[in-house]
Parts: sequence; structure tokens; C-alpha cells
Amino acid sequence: MAIATYCPETIKEEENLGVGPDNRTIKVIQNKLLTRHFFVPVSRHREVSYQFHELASEWKDNTMFTSSSTKICADAAYLRIIGIGQEVIPFIFRDMERVPDHWFVALESLTGADPVRPEHIGSVSEMTKDWLDWARGMGYDW
Repeated sequence: MAIATYCPETIKEEENLGVGPDNRTIKVIQNKLLTRHFFVPVSRHREVSYQFHELASEWKDNTMFTSSSTKICADAAYLRIIGIGQEVIPFIFRDMERVPDHWFVALESLTGADPVRPEHIGSVSEMTKDWLDWARGMGYDW
């Protein structure tokens, strides 16, 4: 059984949480929880971290001289980051916190949310702040 990651406040001993990325039933045993999100086994977390950093670096290299948001978000590496799935969300938030960037389309696609206030549209720094505030409010940890 892969040890899943989840917030322990409402979990009872050996409670089933659902099905994880490897199609195994996720059970949580009290006092044996990790602190990451999205039910990611530790080995998978390292793999996602590596993939994210490689693709993010490629994306930033490919788009550093691009001013079109549409082209920035249509880059193949950016789309592959979205393709990794929800496991990549904490890595995006960590990157955004360090350096605001055009992660908004990826986050909207991965979360189904759009917390950007209308008056902040067009300002990368304000949009980033809206997303990070939303993420903290939703309990994301990065």
C-alpha cells in the first residue's frame, strides 16, 4: 500500500480516502501521514518535481522573448506541465511565489477556479497575488 498524503484533521484510523494515481485504494493510518497534497506517493512526488522543473525551465527558455500571453501559454512544455495533472499544482505555486509568471491558464485548467479579480486582469503581479491568496485559503501547501 502506498502511503498517501492528506490533511489529517478529519481522518480516522484506517479510513479509505479513494483511489490514488496508481489505481490502488488509499488508506490512511493514523500518525503515519505525510504533509503533501493530492494523494501522491513519495516516490511519485520526486518524479513530478523533476518533470516540473525540467519542463518549467524549457518553457521559460522558449518564451523569454515572447510578449504574447497566448503564445506563452501555448508552448509545448507549458502544455506538458498541465498534462502532468493536479500533482504539479504545489510546484506552480512555489514557482509563482518566487517569481510571478504566466501560470494562470495552467492553474485554471488544473483547479477549475479563477480567483483573479477583474480589476487585476493584465497585471501579472496582482494576478499572482490573487492566485496565491486563493491557494492559501484553499489549504494548499507548497
